[in-house]
Amino acid sequence: MENLMTLDDDKNTIDDLFHRSLIFRNSKEFQDFIRFLGKIFHYSHYNAMLVYLQNRNVKYFGTRAYWKKTFNRKVDENARPYIILVPFGPATLVYDVMETRGELSPQEFISKGLQGELFQVNGYLPAELYVAIKYSLAEYNILVKECGMPVNKGGRTYNGKDGKTIIEISESFSPEQAFSTLIHELAHNFLGHLGEKTLIKKSVYTKGEKKGKPKVETIRIPGRSVDFDIREIEAEAVSYLICSRWNLESFVEKYIGSHITEERFKKISPEIIIKTADKIEDYFLKKFK
Repeated sequence: MENLMTLDDDKNTIDDLFHRSLIFRNSKEFQDFIRFLGKIFHYSHYNAMLVYLQNRNVKYFGTRAYWKKTFNRKVDENARPYIILVPFGPATLVYDVMETRGELSPQEFISKGLQGELFQVNGYLPAELYVAIKYSLAEYNILVKECGMPVNKGGRTYNGKDGKTIIEISESFSPEQAFSTLIHELAHNFLGHLGEKTLIKKSVYTKGEKKGKPKVETIRIPGRSVDFDIREIEAEAVSYLICSRWNLESFVEKYIGSHITEERFKKISPEIIIKTADKIEDYFLKKFK
């Protein structure tokens, strides 16, 4: 089975909407956008982007059923709906927390609920979980190695022999630092920064008529040519989005701020960043959540 990552699909659609609507007038607003996506755990980054496109002032959103079941909050009768996509189904409607009612006012809920337990950043990742994730990548010939690194460099990735992808990470890193760096380097690959490549996974069918027979899955990634600073901004944004969902603190403003300028910011594709984060989660991380 082949999965083709077409990073340039629907070119000039979502990205065009961003630029035409002047949502991103400067790099600060781009960083605000990335921070917003990093706070949405319960829907895909792509759906969070769709809501942001409809109203960038939305604080936190969910369906009527989500608000009722999760927080015992009721959506206002005249609340403005926002459209998101549902896998294998029609679109559905979600509503901002500011148009819900419950035991706490929306502002109190944001202060005591969203910024408390729900968005707690504890900065902890079990070492055994990091190891399990690392070895799961080997199924696609992505080899992760810990080794010595210069003090100003945490990791690197490159194309090895026989179709292998090599990711090297500083041996001095904690599991949390290693995970963040791993996602950053993995993002470089999925963003096409290392050129066109095909990731291949060989296994066997575990059920059905083909049980026990060889199974081959491939992910084809088209190459993209962008300059160094754009590559770093894209990869770090992907890492931030994913790490946020694992309750790991990432100083995205500091890192991105060291690479971004108003001119470079105009060349960034939010859609590619978001699609890449969702792809990495779907292929490699979802089974560990």
